[in-house]
Amino acid sequence: MAAPESALAWLTAQSKGKPTNPELLLDILEAWGTTIGIGRERQYIPQLRALAAQLVANEDIRTDDTLLPGVLRFARPLSGSEAVESLASLAAHPADNIRIAAVAALGLVGDESALRALLAWVESERTPSVQAKIAEALGRWPDHPEAGAACLKLFERATESTVRRSVLYAAASSKWPQRNGLIHQALKMKDSMLLGAALAAEPVPDIEQELMRLLGTWDGKTPEPALIDALAASRVQAAVPVLVEALDRESNIAIRLKLIFALEKIKGTTAEQALLETLEETDDELEAEHLVSVIGRLKLSAAIPHLGRLARNEAVPMNVRVMAIWGLGCMPDESASAEIERIDAAFAELFAVTEADRADWDKAFHLSVAKPHLLLARYRMGSAAAGEEINSMFANDGPVVQSVLLLGILEQKADHPIIEKGLKSNEFFVLCAALAAARESNPGKYRPRIRELAASPFIQAAASVRGETWNLHKLLESP
Repeated sequence: MAAPESALAWLTAQSKGKPTNPELLLDILEAWGTTIGIGRERQYIPQLRALAAQLVANEDIRTDDTLLPGVLRFARPLSGSEAVESLASLAAHPADNIRIAAVAALGLVGDESALRALLAWVESERTPSVQAKIAEALGRWPDHPEAGAACLKLFERATESTVRRSVLYAAASSKWPQRNGLIHQALKMKDSMLLGAALAAEPVPDIEQELMRLLGTWDGKTPEPALIDALAASRVQAAVPVLVEALDRESNIAIRLKLIFALEKIKGTTAEQALLETLEETDDELEAEHLVSVIGRLKLSAAIPHLGRLARNEAVPMNVRVMAIWGLGCMPDESASAEIERIDAAFAELFAVTEADRADWDKAFHLSVAKPHLLLARYRMGSAAAGEEINSMFANDGPVVQSVLLLGILEQKADHPIIEKGLKSNEFFVLCAALAAARESNPGKYRPRIRELAASPFIQAAASVRGETWNLHKLLESP
């Protein structure tokens, strides 16, 4: 691509009349769109936003079936309020793909003018694929009842389940007054795709009876994943015996884990006993690791002896042993402290590193984080000495161990000195972990440093390129 300023000048000239070189125009738009998409040259976004509006409004481009799709792909993530009128006027365009692209762009604009354009579009649109895209776009206004009313209209008018499904996904996390009614309607429809979308929503009032009715239709078979999730989200105690029976007979590990997480959410004596028994019986490494974490979160003290055996048993996979240490650290019981002390006393022998271990990357990694997890467990149990050892380990170890320590402190919501050190780190993941820990433990204390980081050009650049994984923009907001 040419130098940004000259390319921008050429694009601006092309936007004001009939493009003289359509192929080059599309090539530059695609290249610049990709560059912006990966977080580079974002300083040009204001000029590019104005350019996008001019290109979409250009009548020569709007009547060109080759140029218009490419222009809309470029304009979609850049569109602002200045492009709303031009985008909305594409409601009359004969091509479905063009209308879908324009709707998507309006959704990304996200302001009141874009919402008004979409609400008007609902009245005229009759193509299911475009209706579905409108419903998806309206989901960007979760606090606007008029968006919910428009989605209800689409739901009732729909001739295909794809439209209703898009409406339900849009309503799932909204605060629309129509939300609960939509979900109840969907649960009564005999459409498995629609049912899955309805059950994916957050819990709604008075849904337990309807969920149990659906559960009954599975009669001796494992319920579908969406129903398991809905029963868990709504904490339906009456479903526990059925879920336990399903866990006893199910062999698919993905479904078994879903059942385990559902029992964790629902809680209660029957669910917890089933989880303890499953941990005792399982020989699956992945299942054991997740069960240990579930039991740790639930603080099921009956599991303490078994967790201690897992942590000390050198034949058990290393990731399960490390998670067992973490689980013991979650327990408030004296017997858990005694188990941790026994492991600590024999740590060098129990977790000795051989040359074969170093050659096995996965095992070597878990061996490297076993001691940090042990220190974090002792620290959670009130050991001041462990707090000092964490400080020393953070100062002398690498970014992997530093991140593990900070994430452990984050989980405990503790204000430990390593947070301040982490906030000065040049390692991106260590810095992100420290920011998260600072906000959870003592945001007022760390506010000046967080503001200083937010103003740093280096951090701003990192946030644009690599910030999504850690939601860095949110972490850098002033507490």
